[in-house]
Amino acid sequence: MGRVKITMRKIENATSRQVTFSKRRRGLFKKAHELAVLCGVPVGLVVFSESRKLYEYSSTSSLKDILSAYDDHPKLEEHVDAAMDGVKNLSEENKQLKHEMDRLDARREVEWKQRFEDGGSFDVSLRLGYV
Repeated sequence: MGRVKITMRKIENATSRQVTFSKRRRGLFKKAHELAVLCGVPVGLVVFSESRKLYEYSSTSSLKDILSAYDDHPKLEEHVDAAMDGVKNLSEENKQLKHEMDRLDARREVEWKQRFEDGGSFDVSLRLGYV
């Protein structure tokens, strides 16, 4: 008999949720330890429980050493810079789209006034932007 596939959603029963958290936390820490031993790499893991209790694992003598290496890593700065560039690009694109919308709204307003002043029929769909 095989394992039952569970749906990925929050466990509603608090006791079951706590038991699952404890078991999976132990399993996660075991996998982190195996990764460190088998591959010879430093591994650090930080987990907070629902009640904000801290659980940590470090394959080295200090988790602070691993976190310092993370903070000092040159790739971290590249990731932050790339994310900031993405935000700047989206912000610029947003400004351009707003400008284009304002331009189109002004053009639509002029066309609406011209039609109304020229004695043309009053077209509600033009005023509401359906044309």
